[in-house]
Parts: sequence; structure tokens; C-alpha cells
Amino acid sequence: MVFFYVANEFSGTLKESDEGTLAYNFDHDLPVFFDSSISEHMLDGKRDELF
Repeated sequence: MVFFYVANEFSGTLKESDEGTLAYNFDHDLPVFFDSSISEHMLDGKRDELF
């Protein structure tokens, strides 16, 4: 599983990026990117929800 994050705690909206991967938009403007195949399993049904 290959993914990386830039914050331990965050709140934001999960959005689809132009590259087809998922990215979190943070209140402090730091994104988290996931591999699309991983995010489909881990984050299924959670797009456009606030965390």
C-alpha cells in the first residue's frame, strides 16, 4: 500500500483530482494524496464528506 500524508489530524473534503487520484483539501491547504486503487478500498463512499 503506497500512500503518503502530511498531517496527523485534518479536516477537509475528499476530492477527485485531474490525475484520477484522491486528494484531501485541508483547512491549512496541505493535501494528502492516495493511490486511487487503495483509496477505493479504504475510502469507498466517503467522497465529498467532511472529516
